[in-house]
Order: sequence, then structure tokens, then C-alpha cells
Amino acid sequence: MKNQTFAQRLLLSFGVLAAFSFASCQKDSSESSVTYTFTNTVAIANEGAYGSSNATLSLYYPAGDSVANGVFYRVNNRLLGDVFQSIGFAGGKAFLILNGSNKIEVVKTASCEEVATIENISSPRYMATLNASKAYVSLWGDGGHVDVIDVATNSITNTIKVGTGPEKMVIASNKLFVANSGGWGTDNTISVVNTLTDAVDATITVGDNPKDLVVDKNGKLWVLCAGNIVYDASYSVVSETPSKLERIDPSTNAVEFSIDLGATYHPAHLAVNTSGDVLYYGGDYTIAGIFTFSIDATTTMSTPLINDYFYGFSVNPSSGEIIGLLAPTFTQQGTMNRYTSAGTFIKSYTVGIGPNSAYFSN
Repeated sequence: MKNQTFAQRLLLSFGVLAAFSFASCQKDSSESSVTYTFTNTVAIANEGAYGSSNATLSLYYPAGDSVANGVFYRVNNRLLGDVFQSIGFAGGKAFLILNGSNKIEVVKTASCEEVATIENISSPRYMATLNASKAYVSLWGDGGHVDVIDVATNSITNTIKVGTGPEKMVIASNKLFVANSGGWGTDNTISVVNTLTDAVDATITVGDNPKDLVVDKNGKLWVLCAGNIVYDASYSVVSETPSKLERIDPSTNAVEFSIDLGATYHPAHLAVNTSGDVLYYGGDYTIAGIFTFSIDATTTMSTPLINDYFYGFSVNPSSGEIIGLLAPTFTQQGTMNRYTSAGTFIKSYTVGIGPNSAYFSN
């Protein structure tokens, strides 16, 4: 549900898919003894069709070059929920964040067995882990806030008011940086949270609708600002602002560098290579291409590293492989593609409906 302006109106017509997850994920008797684990795997969050509660979890096992689909159902014998937004890891547990269901399913990373369900949270989006006992989750509800999670008890212990539509977060220099994406409207700020006090100590002004953040090899913070798009009642574009890449010194909160990526190009995903010196940006619904940007560059590349329509992508921190997720429709299973760090295609795999990103447990 990353670009719901486009996606929601398409997905609402597919309500008949509510039973898809059950039909495609039923446990085979021959698999009753299989142990599913996040260890040494690539976990794929498959959103499913909005409003249909057919989100699923896929696990890719590099050692056997195989994919297991519908893992949460296979292990726990119940459906996962509606709009599987993202995954977080802390304290030997995986936190499966369900945006549409307003909940987080907590499972063991060693077995995918259910541990707890954190409920009654409004539109949860992404998680950032401080340590084995404390994590943060961004939420769009109630005007935009970040909740503090006690990992040991799987409970919310504090709520921090931030900007509108908080999305990705990253921890650097003992601070939590929150990208306030604007949600259904617009925002152009990064909230800076003191991780000792859980208070907002500063607000940084950046480009319109910041979506994603990474830290490079020099400890600098990079922010991807998607730009703002205004539509009319027919979903025609009325106006738009350019997307940007901006670099922040996390010790001073100062914006040191900014570059436009395109007046009509609005990517939502940012990643960094294993060396921390090359950025990858691109992806989202209807957005073409994954581009690279050296952290020392002053101009952007005109040709994408990989030219395809990825709903999301991630970089494997161990191998450096790029995992591209394709969701051409929300009526059928999507695809996971593997590429080398240089963009060379390796192999394609079938996953669940609406795969949006890949995650790697520690």
C-alpha cells in the first residue's frame, strides 16, 4: 500500500480475492514436519489485494534455491491479514506489520510460530530496532506518530507525535530519524527522536514527501524524497514537485547536499550496497527502473541499472544481490527477481500477491 493513490482504486475492485490466501496456502500433509525459519533466508512481504485479507509471507532459501509461499498459514493454520506492509526483527522475533488489519503479528524467527498479536494500532507502516529490548513502529493514524515497542512483552509503552504519514525510519548517532511522507497529503520533514528520552528533539526540512532513509559508509544519512503529486477527481495529475536525494549529517541534523532526481519521477525506495558507497533508488507502483548513485557523485545517471517496473526492491546485506519485486496485477501471484549488484539478472521466482519488499534477519 505504498502508493495508494493509484493502488487503492485498483485493488478495491478485487474483493473476490479474499479466499485466495486460504486456497493457495493450505498445508500439505507431507509438509507437516517442515520447520520454516527466517535464519539465512530472504523474507518477502506480500501485501495481497487491499480489503481482501489475503496477505502472505514468502521465504526464499538461498541454500536450496527454493521459495516457500504462504508460510504464516502453513505454520499457524490461520490467515495473516490485510495489507502486509513490512517486517521488523528484534529479540529473536519477527514483527509482521499489517497496515490494513491495524495489527502486528509477532512470530519466532527460528520457526515462524506465533508468539503474540499487537492490536488496536492505527495504520502501522515500518519498524526500526534500537536493541534486543526496544523498537519503534511508524503509524499513519491519529495524525502521524511513532509507537515504542517493548520487545520482551510485545506491548506498546509510549507514543511519540511526529509529522504526517511517517514511513521508513533509521537509527544513527543515537537518534531515530523518521521520514514523514505526508500520507494522503504532503509533508517535507524528518522528525529526530532522542532514543534515550523518546522525545522529538528536532525537525529537519527536506524535499516533499520523504519516504526512505539509509546510512552510508561515512555515517551520513541519505533521504529519498518522492515529491508531491496532486490529482483531480479523475486521478489526472494537476501538479507535482520533483523527487530528491538529500544527505544529512546525523550529528548536527544539517542538510549537506541535495539533488533533483526528476520532475515527474517519484520513486519510493532507497537502498545502499554492502560497501556503503553506492545508493540504489527507484520502485513503487507504476514507477520504472532502479538507478544507482555514488555517494560522491554530483550528477544522476540517465540510464537505470535495471529497467523494469518494480513495486519494491531490497539489497541483500550479505551477498549484495538486488531483490526486485514485481506486482503487475493484484489478481495473481507476483514475482521475485534476483540480480547481481551490477544489475545482471540471475533468476525469477513466484511469490504471493503484491510483493512489496524483501527483509533479512540478523
